[in-house]
Amino acid sequence: MIKNIIFDFDGVLADSLDSVIGIYNKVGEDYGFPRLCRDEVRYVGLTGLVRDPRVSLWRLPFFIRKMRQEISKTISRVPLQPAMARVVRELVKNFSLGILTSNTSANVNKFLEANSLESCFSFMLCESSLFAKNESIEALLAERSLSKAESVYIGDEIRDILAMKRIRLPIVAVGWGYESERLLKSHQPDYYAGEPGDLLAIAEAWRPQPLAVTPPSKLCEAGRNNGASNKAVSPASAVAG
Repeated sequence: MIKNIIFDFDGVLADSLDSVIGIYNKVGEDYGFPRLCRDEVRYVGLTGLVRDPRVSLWRLPFFIRKMRQEISKTISRVPLQPAMARVVRELVKNFSLGILTSNTSANVNKFLEANSLESCFSFMLCESSLFAKNESIEALLAERSLSKAESVYIGDEIRDILAMKRIRLPIVAVGWGYESERLLKSHQPDYYAGEPGDLLAIAEAWRPQPLAVTPPSKLCEAGRNNGASNKAVSPASAVAG
């Protein structure tokens, strides 16, 4: 039974792809990184782009720090993914919601407050590495004493799927984020949501199903029927039958 839903932030909750690409291209000029376009991210994937030989891995941490600084200046203007406010408010009625992100806690909190969703999330962990999400999610589970058997992750990138498979945590891959349906499905996530409303349909199966309880009136009626049947059948006729 699932009790805890852990969201990725950028792409799943925040419709930040265009904003991030713009900031990447601006900051990347100083680092000699190749320019990005939306289709490259969607259909090649961030993991594939980072493997570009023009991306210097030793300079990447400094680049990421600068990116986060620039993102903080515009995060309150980044839109929420369409329909996600309704989905989050429905899910929080039955599940504990959290966030695992490579963004900063200040950026995430500013975004949640701007969209009046801060009360919906009860925990958050900001990871420092782009490529150790499996370690980050295990740290989050341990810190909050959350069971893997009762938790699920919602992400939008190949690296999310690979990380969750390493630790055997179920993942819902979503098609409205950074990477395309084709890329995501090729790595066989446990669930796939093409649009935000699909999350509610998927989550319906995670909710504990109520036990079928027979109303007292039906029990009495059944008792009366059984009693009537017993009186109508004599031992002799029962043997004959």
